[in-house]
Amino acid sequence: MSPCHPVPVPGPARSGDPLGLRGRSIAGLRWLGAAHVARTAISATTVLVLARLLSPSDFGLQEMALVVVGLGLVLADAGLRPALIQRLDLTPTLASSAFWVALATGIGLMLVVLLAAPLVATFYREPRVETVLRTLSLLFPVSAARVAPLAVLERRLAFRRLSVFELCSTVAGAGAGIAAAAMGLGVWSLVVQALAGSLSLTGLVLLLGGWTPRLSFDGRAVADVAAYALNHTGARVVEYLSRNVHDLIVGRYLGAPGLGQYSTAHRLVLVPVLAVSRLVARILFPALSRVQGDDARMAGAFLEVAGAVAAVTVPLMLGLWAVADAFVSVALGPQWKPVGQLVRILAPVGALQSVTVLADSILLAKGRVDLQVRWNLLQGLCVLAGVLVGLRWGLVGVAVGYAVTILALTYPWLRLTTGLVGMSAGRFVGRALTRPMLAALAMVVAMTWARAGLMADWTEAQTLAVLIPLGLAAYLAAILGLGERRLLSLARELLAR
Repeated sequence: MSPCHPVPVPGPARSGDPLGLRGRSIAGLRWLGAAHVARTAISATTVLVLARLLSPSDFGLQEMALVVVGLGLVLADAGLRPALIQRLDLTPTLASSAFWVALATGIGLMLVVLLAAPLVATFYREPRVETVLRTLSLLFPVSAARVAPLAVLERRLAFRRLSVFELCSTVAGAGAGIAAAAMGLGVWSLVVQALAGSLSLTGLVLLLGGWTPRLSFDGRAVADVAAYALNHTGARVVEYLSRNVHDLIVGRYLGAPGLGQYSTAHRLVLVPVLAVSRLVARILFPALSRVQGDDARMAGAFLEVAGAVAAVTVPLMLGLWAVADAFVSVALGPQWKPVGQLVRILAPVGALQSVTVLADSILLAKGRVDLQVRWNLLQGLCVLAGVLVGLRWGLVGVAVGYAVTILALTYPWLRLTTGLVGMSAGRFVGRALTRPMLAALAMVVAMTWARAGLMADWTEAQTLAVLIPLGLAAYLAAILGLGERRLLSLARELLAR
């Protein structure tokens, strides 16, 4: 392929193209969805096994390091992956140049963290975090090396191949982590899990992804996407800090055991965001980028997708709220009992964030990363204030402060993002959220009534075994009774193709 020719990407639907943009997106969602279900099941099983083998302090110690590592991973991406996806004329020269920029950034970040690890340990007042952080800094160059190859795969909507790679990496990480925990390695089993999963994914993408970088670099080509990439990085950094500032505060003032409990609760309520919404957003962003000049089409697609996601994630989170104490006791063990109360506080946040996080795709497709930066800065400052106010009441106070802040900011965020495509926030809430929320509330009422009236003397395991299918049946009956059909329509499309 000549350097002047663009990397092949899917174009708009044509009469001779039986799938077109929507069809290829649905096909990609089918493959990513199937792999995601498998990955989620594997990851959930791994967490449950590790929770039995490790202590909350082990999880908290790793989380102290991961707060810093997560920020480094955002910087290692350098905003290049979305910049390459959004670029309409991606050339091999630009893709290769972006690869070398990302790799150099990752190596530089690793060196910085190796030197700064003692300062992080001093901040947390936990000497053990220094060695853990230095070991995890290897993730920066490893992750950076797959930025450009992943962008090329996603532009091609090659989600079948990508889903296989991600599934294999999840299996590799899970197997390595559990084996290490069984050998009594404690927190190092979590480190091994992270490194094994990342190394395997990068290796598969580079070796079998169908694209390899060239030994060439064009600074002018990189400069053309630099503004978008830097703005996106700034937005991601501020967003990351706003979403994780509570972990910093908890780790600093409540120690590794407290952070282990809080981060576990937060991770549970983020399940719909990570397992459903992030999956959908990976397809929604490139799809919306293709029609970024047509506001009506963007609004319709976003509304349809968000409604379908809400129909899955809202009942999932409200159902978890209804059985939080029993679920934590059965799934994690008695040493994690305080997590149940935290999950109940944070579950409504997870329900809303699973839908509102999709709005990022509108800003990215429109190229309005500047708005994303400003919003994330405002959100970060508000979250910091809420968490600091709640800190005097311990973990519960931190959870309440975080939840109240996020819930208060939901409507302004929707008004900002949906307005870019000519849709009001009220219309979005009415069309996408109202029926799933009402049906989920009906489900919670049915579950609560059954538990209080019929299961008072049952064991927690028996209660879960009955309440989960009961809640599912109640929700499906309510959502169909309210006339919501988007979820069934999407399911038929996924199964038919």
